[in-house]
Amino acid sequence: MQITEKSVLGTSERRERIIQQLRSNGSVQVNELAGHYQVSTVTIRNDLAFLEKQGVAVRAYGGALLCESGQPVAERTIADKSVLNTPVKQRIGAMAASLVQPGCRLILDSGTTTLEVARHLRDHQEIVVMTNGMNVANALLEAEGVELLMTGGAFASQVTLLLRRPGGSLLAELSLRSAVSRGGWHRSGARRQHPS
Repeated sequence: MQITEKSVLGTSERRERIIQQLRSNGSVQVNELAGHYQVSTVTIRNDLAFLEKQGVAVRAYGGALLCESGQPVAERTIADKSVLNTPVKQRIGAMAASLVQPGCRLILDSGTTTLEVARHLRDHQEIVVMTNGMNVANALLEAEGVELLMTGGAFASQVTLLLRRPGGSLLAELSLRSAVSRGGWHRSGARRQHPS
């Protein structure tokens, strides 16, 4: 790989340039940015997620659009997310569930991809699943071979998850080897990314 000025930009400088491109063009594409700045598509997706949280951009399939209001963008609801990239989420769910063996203890975050993981875990035996997601818990309610644990806490209805468990942490009481969250599959310190 040839080293150029673009390949040695720091994160903040790259993000500033992405903002400039958004303001000039109104939108950007992940693959084009990755090629232009000679970084991975995961890096660009992280940049766009950061810009979305800052209220600069709204992520869209394959890229992002300029956010005209300048106000932070509210997180999409579970209902909104459930119709996005459904076949990909189903494949991720099947693949992640295939890695789960009897005796496994894992955490599933709230979300639509983790919901697909939960759906594929229904027939598993002798596993423990902890979640903060009501949608995930509902998918596993009648799964006889799954011991279901909820983190507890205040309910955030828009994203159907429980926040801040009062009186201690159930997480601290368990020995878990795997977790599936919005950031990917985590196993014994390893992390595998999945597409947003």
